[in-house]
Amino acid sequence: MNNEVPEKLERDLDGLFARYREACPEVEPSANFMPSIWARIEAQRERGWMWHLGVYARRMAVATAAACMLLVGLHIGSTWNAETLISRGYVDVLRDSAATEDYAYVPVVDQGGRF
Repeated sequence: MNNEVPEKLERDLDGLFARYREACPEVEPSANFMPSIWARIEAQRERGWMWHLGVYARRMAVATAAACMLLVGLHIGSTWNAETLISRGYVDVLRDSAATEDYAYVPVVDQGGRF
C-alpha cells in the first residue's frame, strides 16, 4: 500500500503538468520580442497627463516623507543631551516635561496675596 500512494501522486502530478502545458503553450521568441516589449512599455508610459500626475505625486510623497524624517531627526538630535539625562532622576524629567495645561486642576499661584 505504501507503494501505491506515491505512484498515484506521481500520476496526478504528471496529469497536472500535462494540463498546464496544454493551457499555456510555449511561445517561441522572435527577433522582435524585446522591441515589442519596449513598445508596450512606452505606450503605457505615454498615457497622458494623469500618468505624469501620478508619478509627480509619488515623488512628492517620497520627498515629503524624507523631509519629515530629517526634521524629526534634527529635533531629536537637538534636544537629546546624554549628560543631563543620566544625571537627572526619573521624577525630575517628568516634572520638567509636564506642562501646566496638562493638569485638570492647576493650583493658584500667588495672585497678589489675596489667597
